Amino acid sequence: MEIRNKGLLYGGLTIEQIKTEMVSERRNELIAEIFHEIHWIEKWGRGISLILSMEPDAGFKEVGTQFIVTFKRKIF
Repeated sequence: MEIRNKGLLYGGLTIEQIKTEMVSERRNELIAEIFHEIHWIEKWGRGISLILSMEPDAGFKEVGTQFIVTFKRKIF
């Protein structure tokens, strides 16, 4: 499965940084704060680490002006 986000990583972050460091960069502080207050998000900067803890083989890449996350199909 592939998820594409129109827009590259924000704030000069690299794929290596998001995989190895606990970083949190928000494009829109107001929307992020509202989502946090209404419990649509639980913690800042937890998304990538949560993805990697559940699916260590997830792939990340930037192509053109898109950020892409790829999950390989499990073969049972």
